[in-house]
Amino acid sequence: MAERPTDWKVQVTLDRKALAEDIIRLTRILARQRVAVIVSASSREEAEEKAKDHLLLQAGISKFYTKALNPRRLPT
Repeated sequence: MAERPTDWKVQVTLDRKALAEDIIRLTRILARQRVAVIVSASSREEAEEKAKDHLLLQAGISKFYTKALNPRRLPT
């Protein structure tokens, strides 16, 4: 038979170096208000999603930090 759940106090040690690196990276991002990303897509919505994914994978910028996306078709 399983034990009843009880309260636990868990002490967490933060990785200060990782936090400092994230703060430095985010400060560099703050220095730039706009970032251009070129993606290949068949629709405006797909371009927005691919741009969000690219920002997350390449620059570590979460979708949470994006304020506005303004896709425009490039001349071919």
